[in-house]
Amino acid sequence: MSTVKNERRTAVKTERKVSGEIPKMYEWHKAVKSFNVNLTPKLATEFIKTQRDDQRKLKEFYLARLIQALKNGEWIEKTGIAIKFDEYGHMTDGGHRCNLVIRTGITIKQQHVTIGCNPDAYKIYDCGLPRHLADVIYGLGYSNSRTIQSSLNMLSHYVHGDNTWPSSRKDFNHISALKLFSEHPNLAESINKCTITSSVVTPALSALVHYLAGITETVTQEQRDMFVEQIALGTELTLKAPARVFREWRFKHKSSRVHRLNKNQLVAGYIKAWNAFYDGREITAKALQWRARAKSTEPRCQE
Repeated sequence: MSTVKNERRTAVKTERKVSGEIPKMYEWHKAVKSFNVNLTPKLATEFIKTQRDDQRKLKEFYLARLIQALKNGEWIEKTGIAIKFDEYGHMTDGGHRCNLVIRTGITIKQQHVTIGCNPDAYKIYDCGLPRHLADVIYGLGYSNSRTIQSSLNMLSHYVHGDNTWPSSRKDFNHISALKLFSEHPNLAESINKCTITSSVVTPALSALVHYLAGITETVTQEQRDMFVEQIALGTELTLKAPARVFREWRFKHKSSRVHRLNKNQLVAGYIKAWNAFYDGREITAKALQWRARAKSTEPRCQE
């Protein structure tokens, strides 16, 4: 029986060699083996040559993110996430990493490589349950991790560039988000304070403005908390009080199927309402309107 198996194995191996499908860098392996390499541009190029035609296409937007992460010092080496080859020597996972090295000319040290994988295994690669940023934050001990994730995403737009909303930032990832969180630890306190606004706007949004407004010494804790309470309760406010105008503007568009507000409009409107409250101005709903690329200055927190 073993002789028959060996003959079949030899026949398949010979056929693959004759057709040129086995790359010269690896022998045919039935057993799975793993090792580390320094992934140089030259080696990455050799790896790319072994890819089968049925592999997914290169996604330029994702490659651009990897390149940006590498330039920002956010690339983590020795992750244990392998570049994989099937038992015939074809690379079935790792194309974007190889193209990253080729495009940048930077060597990835101690890149894990696994050979001898099932030829059909690529069909289930990257199909598992992704580890979201909220999962990582939850592991740090924060029960409201989803709200923190949402607020960090908005904060990353605000602090990028000239502190305007929204920015064109596209390189937001787990590493940059956790770095941002470490730079703004008091954001979590603002989120806890702003849970009462959930019937009007998400706590992530109100916490963003509550936190940003507190960065400057000219704004007191009492002022920030008072605006949050006015947004949440809406009681004892004049007709043109910023918090009341925002509430009515929000509920009007929330119930409309045609004129619903997108996130950018909602964040901008909330910031405008806060600015008016801080200045002691009365406003109308028209003052909350905002469109991307508008000629007027984008809304921002008071500095």
